[in-house]
Amino acid sequence: MESVANYLFDRLVRENHTSLERSKLNYGIRIMLTNLTTIVSVYTIAILLGCLLETMITNVAFFIIRQVALGYHFKSLFECIGYSIIGFPLVSKLITYASVPDWIVYTVFVLTALMVIIIAPVGTVKQAVYNEKHRLYLRKKIWIRLGVLLLAILLVPTVLKPFIALGLVLEAAVLIVQKIIVGRC
Repeated sequence: MESVANYLFDRLVRENHTSLERSKLNYGIRIMLTNLTTIVSVYTIAILLGCLLETMITNVAFFIIRQVALGYHFKSLFECIGYSIIGFPLVSKLITYASVPDWIVYTVFVLTALMVIIIAPVGTVKQAVYNEKHRLYLRKKIWIRLGVLLLAILLVPTVLKPFIALGLVLEAAVLIVQKIIVGRC
């Protein structure tokens, strides 16, 4: 990945770029490649397991909350990909084998949503909660996005409901890990 990042940087950098612009470009390329590697890994496994739609639903639900609730970031790309493969396609595939009643899905969703409301947002070094005003802004967004997910879970076919709840459960897990590490909300 390092050689691809260097190649892209060399192709995109211009002589008139300042040192700061070069640093931002280099950082952006590395973030893009990291995300692309994770996406390709996760969705390749999902396709091989035959659970692409389920993985996508789980992933979207996760990221809808993740953007504002924040939470733990793995220290290495390998750890992130490993967690993502286990959490998204593998658990999604396991759920496809179970017939999960709506009342269980709703219970898990409500309990997990309450957990997110109580804990989130939990900042990290890379994604800090800067002050109380920022925290309140994120909390407002969390409420709105949980409302969107609630509406989605009520409207989608029964067979897809567990994957919305799973996305929320996975986000709650990374919030709990970060809360343990940081030791505060």
